[in-house]
Amino acid sequence: MVAQISAVGHADLAVANLPLAVKDNIGTLLSSGLSGGVSPNIPSGTSPIALGTIHSVITDSIAQGVRWAAFTAGVFVSFGALSSLLIPNQRVVVTQETKVPALATSRRANAAQIALLAQFALIEVLLFGLSSEYSANLFAQDWFSQNAWPIGELLANYVAPLLGLIVGLGGFAASRLLRRRNRAAKAVEEAIAVSTVA
Repeated sequence: MVAQISAVGHADLAVANLPLAVKDNIGTLLSSGLSGGVSPNIPSGTSPIALGTIHSVITDSIAQGVRWAAFTAGVFVSFGALSSLLIPNQRVVVTQETKVPALATSRRANAAQIALLAQFALIEVLLFGLSSEYSANLFAQDWFSQNAWPIGELLANYVAPLLGLIVGLGGFAASRLLRRRNRAAKAVEEAIAVSTVA
C-alpha cells in the first residue's frame, strides 16, 4: 500500500504546478508512507491554491493505495471462499467395509480444517494490520470518513478484526457441536443396526 501511495503521489507531483521546495517536501513525505503527518512538510506561507493541489495529490495517492489494499484483501477472501468448496462432503455409511477408509476421510477432513484455520488466522492478521494502518494514517481516516464511512467505522478501534474473531470462533464452535451431535446420532444408528442383525 505504501509503495502504491508513493508511486501515485510522485506521478501526481511531477505534473502538479507547485514550487520545487514544496514538491521536494511532499515527495519525501510520500516516500516515507505519509508517516509524521503533512503539517511539518508544508512550508509556512503556502498559498491556498497550492494547499488545494497538495490535498488533491495526497488524497489521490491514498485512494489508489487503499484501492489496491482492498483488492488484495478481496483476493484473499475469494481464495478462502473457493477453498471452502474443497472440504469433502462426508456421507453416513454403516457397512463394515467403510470403516477402514473412514480413517483416511477423517484425515483429509482434519487437513481441510487445519487449512481453514490457517486461512482464518491469515485473514485476521491482515485485518489487524489494516486496522493498525487505518488508526495510524490520518489521511486514510479522512478519506474513509468522506467516501466509505461504514468501512472506516469497522476499521476504527479494531472492530473488524475483533468482529471477525468472534464470528470465526462462533462458527468453529458451532461446527464442533454439530459434528459431536452427528457422531452421537451415528453411534445410535450403528447400535440399532447391530441389534437388528443380532
